Amino acid sequence: MKRKNLGAYVLIASLIIGNSVNLNGQPKFGIRGGINLANVALTGLELDPDTKIEVNPIAAFHLGGIVEFDVVDNIALQSGLLFMGKGSKIVDTYEFLGEKDVYFYKYTPLYLQVPINVLYDSESFFFGAGPYFALGISGKETDELSIKEDISFGSTEEDDWTPLDYGFGAQGGIKINGIRVGFNFDLGLSNNYPSGWETDEKSRNRIFSIFATYIFSN
Repeated sequence: MKRKNLGAYVLIASLIIGNSVNLNGQPKFGIRGGINLANVALTGLELDPDTKIEVNPIAAFHLGGIVEFDVVDNIALQSGLLFMGKGSKIVDTYEFLGEKDVYFYKYTPLYLQVPINVLYDSESFFFGAGPYFALGISGKETDELSIKEDISFGSTEEDDWTPLDYGFGAQGGIKINGIRVGFNFDLGLSNNYPSGWETDEKSRNRIFSIFATYIFSN
């Protein structure tokens, strides 16, 4: 494990533990699952006039457990651990003298994600927001010939994807028979491209999810 990544993981654990101290009541546990519409935002691209880049969303999923600590009435601190699918499909079109070549790359990284949300939870609806931290654990890269390769997570020029993703998320929805049904949007702030690439180009995750959460009775 690289030293700078170790520091990030320690920070994640510290935030969870620190925010869990001195909260009221017993923790509540639950499960959450849903469908993701995953994409990335590309910036800093330098393209010649004959090249066009399209960024298209892909379908993914998320599933995991959550824990909540009551702060005051209807206000809770929510965290947990989710398997979170992310990625995008990048289409690269090159056209010159009437000849067109199209290449695409589909990225499907899987992360372990820790959300930390302040949640308002009434009898009929809920909403909340807060930061998230995620660690890439696996993934595939598929090209136009359907050739698949494992995504290499790291910080060198030979790697494909940086392992740490962080950003800000917001959620909201309604409660149906005690089950929360809603949406979530994650705005990634970190750069997916490894620092070893030494480029001004940046790729940041964007995830829109529809999910359901069930909280177990104490």
